[in-house]
Amino acid sequence: MKRTATGVLAALTIGLGAQVIAPAPASADTPGCVSRKEYRNLPTNGTLTRGQVAKRYDTNGDLLNFEKKRGKSYETRAYAVCTDDNFGRTEVLFVKDSDKPRRFATKKTVFWG
Repeated sequence: MKRTATGVLAALTIGLGAQVIAPAPASADTPGCVSRKEYRNLPTNGTLTRGQVAKRYDTNGDLLNFEKKRGKSYETRAYAVCTDDNFGRTEVLFVKDSDKPRRFATKKTVFWG
């Protein structure tokens, strides 16, 4: 009985230890949806282009709105968030000056289920 308990305890320790030691997944590890980690790691300094955001999020998202005002264009894209029920989204606004590529401006979470 003592050996069995020791064996079970050792197996649990090894199993749990392997989970703790496993490295954290890299960004863009969830194709088609945005994880909380990917969302949090998106810098808010406006240096990323639309393509760079798509690469980090592993999806192009869906175009919600596009408009031009006073020489600038504004593009809002929606990205699905990774949840158990696949419900919710986050939005990213990109701004483009006439002579520069579209740059990330702001992000917000509409709903995270």
